[in-house]
Amino acid sequence: MTTAMLRSAGRRVGYVIAGLVSILNPAAVFVSTGIRRAEDLVLSAIRQCVYERARPAATRGLVIGTCKLGRDDGAVGAAEFACRCMVTYR
Repeated sequence: MTTAMLRSAGRRVGYVIAGLVSILNPAAVFVSTGIRRAEDLVLSAIRQCVYERARPAATRGLVIGTCKLGRDDGAVGAAEFACRCMVTYR
């Protein structure tokens, strides 16, 4: 993959995250790029897009980082979400 392709992918993800940040106003957003050697490049593009497009009030104090659980990032996040839903909706 070229640098331009990775930056483009990061901006596309950032575009979606910017909309979610503007609506949900989270304190932190963590992503898993799946590309460990290019993680900084993709994360930089995501951050840039989020800060350009999201509402300023929603990005104040916002932390955008990467997951550090390795290959199980998605599975752990899905399991936690499922557990929270089970507790919340019972």
